[in-house]
Amino acid sequence: MQRLNIADAAWNKIIHSGIKPIIIFAHPAVLSAVVKSVSYYRMLSMVSQKSMNQIGIPTARYESSDKLPNADVALSIARRPNSLVGALIVNEHQLERREFDIWRGMAAGSQAQGSWQNKKGDHVEALLRRDLVAQLQRNQLITADQVVDVSARSVKLALLDGRTIRLGSEPDIEIYSDYRIHAAVEVKGGIDTAGVLERVGAAIKSLSRAKEESPGAITILVMSAVSMSDQAKQAIRLVR
Repeated sequence: MQRLNIADAAWNKIIHSGIKPIIIFAHPAVLSAVVKSVSYYRMLSMVSQKSMNQIGIPTARYESSDKLPNADVALSIARRPNSLVGALIVNEHQLERREFDIWRGMAAGSQAQGSWQNKKGDHVEALLRRDLVAQLQRNQLITADQVVDVSARSVKLALLDGRTIRLGSEPDIEIYSDYRIHAAVEVKGGIDTAGVLERVGAAIKSLSRAKEESPGAITILVMSAVSMSDQAKQAIRLVR
């Protein structure tokens, strides 16, 4: 029990409720043999993939494919949801099997919302890239017939005036010449208010690196207004 991070109080409560422990608690043998069982137990404990990443136990590869974790990885994965779901069980006044389905449904809904919000952010960045290329063509900074794959991970555009634009990440857009940065742009199109401080922090870090390399560079942060909180606005003011 201790090896699996299952509290005695939680185990006893499940047993006395007539619920099979395997339905509630993750076991390495199951995780190593049943495809995508990792997803079941993670959602049951209402822990996110992001949280698992942050503690050094990524699970996405086992949830989105038929890949199975080995015994050691399966044990590490099992211990986390077991400790969390155990704490929920101990504090629950009365247990019903239906309640665990609700827990998994809450996690699934939260994950779906997060995926949609991330896609929204990616869409904003793609639109900005397309608009930028169109503006460059209209202003004859690149040839009008030049084909640019704005969906590529990294794109370099040699401008007719001698400068170069790089579309990539950290920063998302960079304008430079002779290895000197003239401008850097970070695009954070996500609309999740809960993660806005994290996005602002990442953007400031990226733009600060550009400033360190070229103190005279112009830095621009593009964010969705609906995602901005008072704390996020204050964080941006502090670095101006």
